[in-house]
Amino acid sequence: MNFRIQKYLIFKSQISFQSAIIVDLLSDNQLYSLMEILQDKKIITFDCYGTLIDWETGILKSLKESMSIGHLSDHEILKIFASDESKIQKEYPAMLYEEVLENVIKNIAGHFSIKINDENSAVFARSVRTWIPFNDTIGALQKLSSKYKLVIISNIDNLSIKYTKSLLKVDFFRTYTAQDIGAYKPDLIVFEYVFDKLETEGYLKSEILHVAESLYHDHVPAKKMGLDSVWINRRHDKSGNGATPNVGKEWIPDYMFTDLSSFADWALKEG
Repeated sequence: MNFRIQKYLIFKSQISFQSAIIVDLLSDNQLYSLMEILQDKKIITFDCYGTLIDWETGILKSLKESMSIGHLSDHEILKIFASDESKIQKEYPAMLYEEVLENVIKNIAGHFSIKINDENSAVFARSVRTWIPFNDTIGALQKLSSKYKLVIISNIDNLSIKYTKSLLKVDFFRTYTAQDIGAYKPDLIVFEYVFDKLETEGYLKSEILHVAESLYHDHVPAKKMGLDSVWINRRHDKSGNGATPNVGKEWIPDYMFTDLSSFADWALKEG
């Protein structure tokens, strides 16, 4: 048997059923590239909320606890959240993320003529600190940390990420926040900042692999900047775009897994 095919079949047998189906759809050249992409990688950068943290569950639970929106579908709530959040972040790049969330909930309340007070909005904003990881996150990160330096690049403030990292139970090499940078993804400034910082420590862009769920926040700028990336498609079994704005199909990365555990298994065996 051809070594490349044998290697692929072994790899396919060790990932989830859904991810295996996705891999089946790749061309031979894409399969080869998929298995070779990690050759020179030393650092894996992660989006946090949406990739490591189940932020949509956190958003919905916290919003429903903060105001009366039971008459709205989850799809409607997340769609409005995505629109308002991205607009605020673009207009006010230096605004702390908890302040962004306070403005988002006030906008949602205004849109549906729902009365809320400042305490309601503050409680929702602080809830980001308690949003929990996906079931596969901690195990996958612990596996990956044995071979790669792990980095967070997140649209978050420094206080909130401190609480979140305590839930992830792994040591990160570096953490870069919107508060540090003064900008939110998908602004290219964010990735330029990260590249510059890591380069001063001896790491080139070619040695970085970015792993993220959001096409809008992460994979669009990654493609624009020539940064290798892998899509963790957490919404593979759901319709719509959830809590992120829609983008064109041309921004979908070549490489996709439906869960972080399968990605970790692949990264450890192929890297």
